[in-house]
Amino acid sequence: MKHIELPLPEQCETHENCDGCIREKLLEMPGVVSVRLTDGALALDYDQDKFDPASLRTLGGLGACRMAQALVARAKSDQAPSLRRVLAWIGRNNELVLVAIAAISLLGGWITYMSDGPQWVRLSLLAISAICASTRTFPEAVSILLRFRLDVDVLMFAAAIGAASMGKFEEGAFLLFLFGLGSAGEHLAMGRARRAIEALTHLAPDTALRFDEAGQPQTVKADVLVSGDRILVRPFDRVAVDAQIVEGLSELDQSSITGESVPVAKNVGDEIFSGTLNGEGKLIATVLRPVKDSTLARIVRMVEEAQESKSTTQRFTDRIEAFYVPTVFIVTL
Repeated sequence: MKHIELPLPEQCETHENCDGCIREKLLEMPGVVSVRLTDGALALDYDQDKFDPASLRTLGGLGACRMAQALVARAKSDQAPSLRRVLAWIGRNNELVLVAIAAISLLGGWITYMSDGPQWVRLSLLAISAICASTRTFPEAVSILLRFRLDVDVLMFAAAIGAASMGKFEEGAFLLFLFGLGSAGEHLAMGRARRAIEALTHLAPDTALRFDEAGQPQTVKADVLVSGDRILVRPFDRVAVDAQIVEGLSELDQSSITGESVPVAKNVGDEIFSGTLNGEGKLIATVLRPVKDSTLARIVRMVEEAQESKSTTQRFTDRIEAFYVPTVFIVTL
């Protein structure tokens, strides 16, 4: 998740001016998570894997709007050179890159073998393939052995060593490649799940406008809010905590919580959820629960627990593995 924050130009200090020419267009761009108009600034959160800052240049068609011009200038300055962007992608997906190198090396070794090429070239390529495919699985297998246990990781390396001892180097390297490919795919899926959780946590703003004893709204950290506090939700702001409306009416975009694509009308007495996006109306609401117990926080915890828990099939596989792996070793010996 990345963040851009720019001061509002003098003529764009009101939400009415900024909403019509900026906010809706930003939310339509792929990868944009949220657009918040705060005191004198516009904050843009986006997923760096899906959002290209260069796409902000399309705002240049808005002509005289100074905020659009500022965002276009930021897009031009933030756009990384192609090589740097490629290196950044490799850094985020280094395991997939290593598996790709393993596949190419394995193919080169097999071609060398089939064409009666030099033995040292064949073995070197196969060794490179085995090493690149095992950067993640080999440490895990060693960790299991140090705990005097056996699992599928250990079994795969034992099988590869056995194949190499019989001169079947291609088969051993191919086995490690398949195992490394599966591990890389699992790691990629887990990485996407983590980024999705991070995107959820950034939906709710870190600050809110709380009314003080004099009845004036003051900016405070959202995590200091307690039940009973009165907060102001301005037009086109995201709601910081779960609250109940006591004054005002508006339509709120609840798609981040409920998945509804159409904004929902909210009136006095209705509950509004953290992370949802207010519409054109100004709302005064009473905090129902602190940030840590908000609807959005509970959703994040549920997703994290689901990610960490094992499915019924996986638990069954683990039970079978406890008997299967030792049995294979005994039968093989």
